Amino acid sequence: MQTRKRSLLESCTNIAVGLSLSIVANFVILSYQGFKVNWHQMGWLGFWMTVLSFCRSYCLRRAFNYADAKFPVIK
Repeated sequence: MQTRKRSLLESCTNIAVGLSLSIVANFVILSYQGFKVNWHQMGWLGFWMTVLSFCRSYCLRRAFNYADAKFPVIK
């Protein structure tokens, strides 16, 4: 089981890696498709997609925790 500090470190690392990959992938893919994009635009797009991803992940985790507490799985 992870400590809270270790979980925080894992989450921050996951966000940093995801943001970096998102920026580079969006730049490459959109440029390849013929869109005129720059790194500043890709930074903002990556930032907002990361915020949405974080919110989605948090809400799903809370929903599953609620479901586990409300309807425990019988083993």
